[in-house]
Amino acid sequence: MLDGDSLVFVEVKYRKNNWHGESIEQVTRRKREKLMKSALLYLAGSRRYGDYPCRFDIVGIAPSGTAESVEWIKNALETA
Repeated sequence: MLDGDSLVFVEVKYRKNNWHGESIEQVTRRKREKLMKSALLYLAGSRRYGDYPCRFDIVGIAPSGTAESVEWIKNALETA
């Protein structure tokens, strides 16, 4: 997605319940590495977005009473 002049890659995790931990906690090191690799491959083939600054966000969705709670962590992953 675009946010201003930044290209944002977003990982969304939904948990039906928290028995095995919070949804945000399910974004493991391996998943973060795959997300960054996918972003690099996308950018390598994209003329339109190749020069945009990028960031990685994580969105966690979990049940909360009769609704769902959404936790959005902007710039959740650091790039090297």
